[in-house]
Amino acid sequence: MGERLKNPPLVEAVSVLGFHSEDSWDWTVPGRLYDQVKSDYPAREELRAVRLPVAPSGSIAAGQEQVVERLRFKKTDGTAMVQCGPRLLVVNHLPPYPGWEAFKTRIMAAFSAYEKVVGECRVVRVELRYINRMPTTPGESPGAKLVLFPELPTPLAKPVASFFQHYELRYEETSSPGTLVHRSGTVADPGGSSLMLDLAHVVEIHDGLSDRDRLEGWLDTAHDRVHEAFVASIPKELYRALKEGNP
Repeated sequence: MGERLKNPPLVEAVSVLGFHSEDSWDWTVPGRLYDQVKSDYPAREELRAVRLPVAPSGSIAAGQEQVVERLRFKKTDGTAMVQCGPRLLVVNHLPPYPGWEAFKTRIMAAFSAYEKVVGECRVVRVELRYINRMPTTPGESPGAKLVLFPELPTPLAKPVASFFQHYELRYEETSSPGTLVHRSGTVADPGGSSLMLDLAHVVEIHDGLSDRDRLEGWLDTAHDRVHEAFVASIPKELYRALKEGNP
């Protein structure tokens, strides 16, 4: 299930469960879910989105409005949270990350609470995402921290000021299909920059899934594939340093 790193570069782990469009849902669901989880996530807030009104002609009309997109419930220390929107359940974890088994326990507990509120529900999308950031030094080549970095041909072989790359890799096994989304690039930090390595595994389940054991199995598969992608994406020496806690 992946080794624990003493110096992990993880900045956020995210689980997203999307539910079938025919499943029962209304705007009382987030409030009732909060009643189920508030002992673990007492802080409650609304996440709003800006909606631009569209005129009958199809053009953007003047003015804008803010609408509630989802509700978010947070631990007192802010390290973990649950978000609920229309047929959507999201669990986030910030550092310190407690390890996969503990994070999966939070995901499944949130799913159980959601199930108590809405009744029978069918998961049609399972996404597990890990966002990592590793500081870089001035003039350092991205290849020093990332194996999956293209070798640029002449006359493009110049120092790279910034970059972004995106791959979607399909797993076509009949028993456990899915897509690994691999994003990497440079991001600005106060006083410097970092290499971002953003890995997600996404599964679309057309008929829907309601069995807890099968859902746990999908999550375990997603985690294994994301971990394999992380290890394969960085140099062995860097992985060893992260594992041993070296800077």
